[in-house]
Amino acid sequence: MKKITVTHKYFLVFILVTSLGIGWGTTRAQELCDVRKYEPVVITAKQLPSLNNVPVREIYLYAYYDSTSSWAMMPFQIDERTYGPDPINPEISRWFYFIPEEWSTDHHDGVFNNYDELVFMVRDLGDKAPDRLFIDNEEAKTHPKIELIVQDPDNPALKAYGYIFRSSTIPDTVPEPYGFNYFAEQDSIVTKYYAIGLNENGTVDGIVIKKPGGNGEDILDLLKIRFHGIIDLYVPIPLIANENYLYLYPEKYVTEHPVVRLVRCVNMTLKFGDFVADNVAFPVVAKFYPFSGTIRGGTSLAPQDLKIYYGGVEILIILKNLRESWDYNSNAIGMKFYNQYNTGITIDGIPDEVDKTVDIPINAWDLTTGEQGSLFKIGKFKEQKWERVELYYYDNKNGGQGDSDIFLGDIDTGDQKSYGDNGILFCNKDEQDSVTIELNYTVYFLPEKHLTQSDGE
Repeated sequence: MKKITVTHKYFLVFILVTSLGIGWGTTRAQELCDVRKYEPVVITAKQLPSLNNVPVREIYLYAYYDSTSSWAMMPFQIDERTYGPDPINPEISRWFYFIPEEWSTDHHDGVFNNYDELVFMVRDLGDKAPDRLFIDNEEAKTHPKIELIVQDPDNPALKAYGYIFRSSTIPDTVPEPYGFNYFAEQDSIVTKYYAIGLNENGTVDGIVIKKPGGNGEDILDLLKIRFHGIIDLYVPIPLIANENYLYLYPEKYVTEHPVVRLVRCVNMTLKFGDFVADNVAFPVVAKFYPFSGTIRGGTSLAPQDLKIYYGGVEILIILKNLRESWDYNSNAIGMKFYNQYNTGITIDGIPDEVDKTVDIPINAWDLTTGEQGSLFKIGKFKEQKWERVELYYYDNKNGGQGDSDIFLGDIDTGDQKSYGDNGILFCNKDEQDSVTIELNYTVYFLPEKHLTQSDGE
């Protein structure tokens, strides 16, 4: 995937942002904002050293527009982060967006430093402002104006601009055009353009692309996970598990006032019967932007790493096969599936012959598109040492699973039917090798209908 570059006027920094393609517009700034209109930009405080230790409440982001010779505050937010011990695994420390209840403090430090993040959308940038022109605020004029230049690597002339001003007296409120809402009881995220729901196990079980970009119907049955191996208690026992074996801890941390990003942090682990494997719990961090979401988290199941004590008995889990797939429901009938090796497979509940090729290392994209809107997914996985890795695709309204020969004895989950169920199937892991269960997907919920393979590329 190509990357775009953000340049600080006084300090050079590089921000990696997943691109969706290059196109042609009118002015250079409008052109970039149009072709990259679904992309977020995230800049850490370390990449803006001139703002080090500046109070967060004094930092504002503006765009300048040639057509009106005027400034407008951009939709943006600053997410602070604090370093400290993980409450579930105290021997591990990491950067937190939210302060755990177990900590001795209940707040961030309120200044822009370390790994605090400034977040905005490419689409909200503007034109280059005259060097001596400031916003109409006297205090802002006493501090340097910081120019951010967002630049396309394929066409360096393609640029858009944002400007950071510092002041404690700016009366404007940050615009909120993207309509973020979080509903705790349903564990669902809703924006102006899409809605996504999660179930009691912490996996995605609903996606809606809202009108007029989509048709407003929930098209997803379930994000499915299958893992097969051996659980060694007193003797080795075959293990066949699915997403229902994931355990979601009740504590959920969610951005209280999202403008361009809603961060959701939870802890998850594995559950076998009544036994919750606390000592292998892992964080899952989901970041939802106006048109996309990224879900990341995982845990090692390597024999040398995984030791669960249950009643004084050591349990080892050896993973041999793994599948993660996105199963749609009947509302997705008529959509078409594309990836690098498949062009326009129609989702209709009737089995298809597909090209199962997946390139290694795994950085797989796919596109599902139709009158319902479009989903563009990117799956990245660190674990590569499998005997076989292939596309999983199963379209069968009569149910079942396309890999039942591997996951013998497993029953289907969700609505017991499959419409364009697609993902990655990992097979025949060396028992002596390390292995990780990973969630690492970025999904774009695009208000575009009937896209093509070239759009995906």
